[in-house]
This record gives sequence, structure tokens and C-alpha cells, in this order.
Amino acid sequence: MSQDSRRGVPLTEDLYTDEQYDQAFAQTLRSDLGHIVTRVVTLGVVFWIMGRAILVHDVSAGFLLLPLAVELLSIFWIGLFMSWFLVDCPAFAATARKPGVTLFWTILTVIIISMVIAVDDDTVRFDRVLPGWVEGWQIMVDTGLVWALLAEQLALVYSSVSEIFRWRKTGGVFIWTSIMDSALRITGLILGLTLGFFVFGILGELIQALLEDYSPAWMVFSFLLCVEIIALVIGVKVHQEVLREQAGTAPDR
Repeated sequence: MSQDSRRGVPLTEDLYTDEQYDQAFAQTLRSDLGHIVTRVVTLGVVFWIMGRAILVHDVSAGFLLLPLAVELLSIFWIGLFMSWFLVDCPAFAATARKPGVTLFWTILTVIIISMVIAVDDDTVRFDRVLPGWVEGWQIMVDTGLVWALLAEQLALVYSSVSEIFRWRKTGGVFIWTSIMDSALRITGLILGLTLGFFVFGILGELIQALLEDYSPAWMVFSFLLCVEIIALVIGVKVHQEVLREQAGTAPDR
């Protein structure tokens, strides 16, 4: 089996081991009280901005979901760029160098947003698409949400560049730990949707009555807050479990 002469990584390797993932989780995640308090305060600031955008600017539910869509697409594109030009790890390339998948999700997202803009009173008007994108951008600027998106992308780029420099010194396989918070958020999203469908299936009529005067924007706001809380809890639990296993004190299963 041939190997990368600079890294000593088999060129045919395209999977990470459980030990490598555990190592990445142990190095990246935190579960101490200081981290939890910091994360809670950060979430408080972020959701205060979102709540203010609803109250002051009356933004629609779609604008609250936009940061999540941008976050996911940026992971695809930044990972693709890194795998082509910055990280020569075969294992990372096997997971991140997927231009077809990246284009598919990007085009699908653009189509979905365009269709939402085109629908007007149960009719489809494609002449609304371009003005709708322009108007949406202006709303992002007016509400300040665009700066939140920019800060989020800059933070991801900075963290990723630091990670690449660290990997170049240590060698081995490259695991993109900068996106682990996003992965936990996606997990929280899936769990939240699953739980929501389950609860709504049982208490649908009661929930509809309680939310009769609750705007869609506030519903999305509440859902995203639950997702963030779930992601925080999962991250803390996973980190503590990995630390116990590495210390040889994990409970028997």
C-alpha cells in the first residue's frame, strides 16, 4: 500500500477510525462549567438579535432559517476548497472533495428560496424572483442579520485555518473539527423535528389551539432555540463520555 511521503497516511485510506474521532472530540469539545456558561450567554445574545429582528423589523420565518442554510452550504464549499488546495489528506479528501454533492445542495437551496419568493396568493409569479432576492438582501442589511452571517463565516474560516496549521505540524489524518458544532446542531435539528412530529401527532389539536395566535416567525425562533439547547446538551454529554473512555473509566455497556 503506497503512502503519502510527507504524512505517512495510506493513499487508499478513506475512512476515519473510532479512535481518531474520539481524539478529535476530546480535543475540540468542552464540557466544563465555564464553557457552558459562555455558550449560554452567546446563545442569549444571538437569540436576542433574532427576537429584536422579529419585533422591530417583523422579519418572516424564512429569514430566521437562512443562517442555518448558509452555514450548511459554506461547510460544503469551504471543505471542497480545503480538500483541493490546502489539505492533502486522502481521508479528508474522500469526505470533503465532492463537487457534485456541493452543487446539488447549492442549486436545490437556490431553487427552494426562489420558489418561496415566486409564490404569491397561491399563484406562481416568476417575475417576483429577482426583485425578491434584491429585497431579501436589503432586509438582511437593514436588520443586521448579514453581519451575523459574515461573522459566522469568518469564525469558521479562522478556526479552519488554525486547524490546518496545527495539522501540518502534527501530521496524521486531518479531521475537520471546526464543523463539529455544526454537526451537533444538525443532530439537534433532526432530533427536534423527530420529537416535534411525534408530539404533534399525539397532541396536534391542543398544540394548534395553543399556537393559534403564535406567528410562524416566533415558532421558528422557538424551534431553533430548542435545537441549540439540544446541541449543547449532546456536545457536553459526548465530550464527557469520550473523556471517561480515554481515562478507562467508561461504564460497561
